[in-house]
Amino acid sequence: MENKEILFENSHVRDKATVKEMYSYEFFKKPKQIVLYALLAFFLILYVGVSIWEYVYYGIWSMEYWIFVPYLIIPILEFLMYKVSVKTTLKRDLEVCGKEFEAQFKVTSDSIIGESMTGSVTETGFDKIKSAVQTKNLIILRSKANLLYVFRKDGFSIGTKEDFVAFLKAKGIKVRGK
Repeated sequence: MENKEILFENSHVRDKATVKEMYSYEFFKKPKQIVLYALLAFFLILYVGVSIWEYVYYGIWSMEYWIFVPYLIIPILEFLMYKVSVKTTLKRDLEVCGKEFEAQFKVTSDSIIGESMTGSVTETGFDKIKSAVQTKNLIILRSKANLLYVFRKDGFSIGTKEDFVAFLKAKGIKVRGK
């Protein structure tokens, strides 16, 4: 990796709060997840409501409407996967690093250079970034291979979060969220 002008530099400790915020977006706040949960709630209310209505007005207890109830398992499983993912990530960080993982990203005009406390260095071109989202404290970039690059909004030592978002948009990367 040749010397390139660093436009942005971001470093942070991947602590429990950061991991929880990252995974809460991944499991519960992505637009597809929100649509799924809204549809699930709508059909559950509809089917249970129709079943109760038939029972109250006709004295019929139709079990075919209750076939939808097992779909309640989906949000429960998502929540359990969220909890396991947070716990596993923190345990892996501790096992590999002996402490909370410290991430550092340097951004040049054409790539993101990631340097971890384990000594590994990776470089990813912006042509491999497919989307970005802002949460309360994070800017999360997703690559075409579904790798996540997490930048803390308060972790910029070179550049600012506002300038970084503007830079991403200038690169043609759609940035959703705050």
